[in-house]
Amino acid sequence: MIKWPDGRDVRLHIAFDVTARKKAEREFRSAELRNRVLIEESPIGIAIVQNESCAYANPTLLKMLGGKTSQEVSEGSVFEAVVPEQRNSARTRYQAILAGEHQGLSHQCLEFRVFCMPCLARRARDVEFW
Repeated sequence: MIKWPDGRDVRLHIAFDVTARKKAEREFRSAELRNRVLIEESPIGIAIVQNESCAYANPTLLKMLGGKTSQEVSEGSVFEAVVPEQRNSARTRYQAILAGEHQGLSHQCLEFRVFCMPCLARRARDVEFW
């Protein structure tokens, strides 16, 4: 309640048209769902790498590496999975992309040999990274 100069009690109501915002939120949720389905059902292995650790691996990548969960793949640095003779090359590419020196890198395919899970098997498999 607001006390008006003439002594009356007045209520002030404010309304905003949120139609556009609500529409944008619905569109965002719809796009997010489409992208999630696309990634989850992709025949290509997809990973999200943060701070050299695998934050997410889609089911195809898990199958390729022999893992069962993203947590299983995320233990340690992703570079530990790359065979020792190619680790420096993989790390250099990763660091160049993070530093913004990726002109052309994001369109180049590199092949690396990586170890499959579980780590005890230490079987290597050829994979392409983009």
